[in-house]
Amino acid sequence: MDRKIGIITEIDWNGPTMKILNEETGEIIPVYLFVATLPYSHYLYVEY
Repeated sequence: MDRKIGIITEIDWNGPTMKILNEETGEIIPVYLFVATLPYSHYLYVEY
């Protein structure tokens, strides 16, 4: 694919919803995995 530097960022939510347990309160918190890619450089950014 022909891509120009800095023009495109591809973003998505990845996979099924995950869960984290707050050990202090016992609360189960839903967590979503966010992924962004800079396709020209192939750098990734991931946050949960």
